[in-house]
Amino acid sequence: MILQFFLLVLLPYISRRLHRLKGFPDWLSPIVLCYGAGILMGNWPAFPKDLPMASTLSNLALLLALPILLMGVSLKESITQAKSMLLGFLLCIISVCTSVFAVTYYFADQDAHAWQYGGMLVGMYTGGTPNMQAIGLATGATESAIVYLNTADMLLGALYLFILFSVGHKILSWFLPPFSSKGMAEVEILDASKEAEGHEKDELKLILLAILVIGATLGSTWLFWGNLDQTAFIILTLTVISLALTFFPFVKKLQRSFVTGEYFLLIFCAALGISADFSKVATEGGLIFWFVTATFLTTIALHLLLSKLFGIDRDTVLFTSVAGLYGPAFIGQLSSTTGNKQLLFPGIAVGLLGYAIGNFLGIGIAWLLQMMWF
Repeated sequence: MILQFFLLVLLPYISRRLHRLKGFPDWLSPIVLCYGAGILMGNWPAFPKDLPMASTLSNLALLLALPILLMGVSLKESITQAKSMLLGFLLCIISVCTSVFAVTYYFADQDAHAWQYGGMLVGMYTGGTPNMQAIGLATGATESAIVYLNTADMLLGALYLFILFSVGHKILSWFLPPFSSKGMAEVEILDASKEAEGHEKDELKLILLAILVIGATLGSTWLFWGNLDQTAFIILTLTVISLALTFFPFVKKLQRSFVTGEYFLLIFCAALGISADFSKVATEGGLIFWFVTATFLTTIALHLLLSKLFGIDRDTVLFTSVAGLYGPAFIGQLSSTTGNKQLLFPGIAVGLLGYAIGNFLGIGIAWLLQMMWF
């Protein structure tokens, strides 16, 4: 247990150091390395796993990552600076919601929990894995269902990510117009995912604020309900308080929110990876795998179709697809791969915006699906 704990906590630091080495493959981003290392540990029979500890650590990391990431969101500035990306991102959201309704309707008679899967995937493909986990907890999904769904997404997502970062740019150019930078301001921050250096003290402030947000959330939950079993209320309250703090000047001045939140997100990814037993997905989670596959492929197809109909350019489709399906952590990597620095900050902005709305949208659609067909 001690060995596993230190490996999970140190993996984000090691992965970041490796990714900065000269000549290190750019596609092996820290989040890919942490996921991969976690999956390797989880599927290596000789590795002594402590799954309860990994589950606890992933939940704690999630609770810290969400408010820290959300405190870095400036809703007004995100909408203003990402204006050229908003339509593309909106089409991505419409695509995943439409896909989820269609796939859930098809699987409704086969699995009584399909409404939970649908809600989790809306959160996953609007924000990211933290949203999926939060919505799963909020809707009462079993831990095994959350693990199977996330593992299936990792399998499909890894393949699609490889395509996007290798030949995706070229393939999309066959039927989508090229990117035009006309009317866009030059980008001063070439790697917004690393944020400003020399503000390490802000990291401690953000962590302390996150702890206070968690405390206020749990206190509010106890005050209103008399217990802490209201997971949906906890997740939504955590989101609201975190976003409310972004309007305070002293919070706006804090730097490195993305870097700090991403560190806990990387711990979460590594811990979640340990629980991803591919053999169990094949034998026990087959239906969930096909549910995720159908949703994933339909979402991509609809997003490309709608983007073509609305005349969205190739690079915007790439950035909004990655922001929606994978979250802002991969935007810096995509910017390096495509050479497009002007969409770097807008891509991160809409990705963070996805984090902000993912919980509301996912939980709301899950409840709507339950009322309609379950």
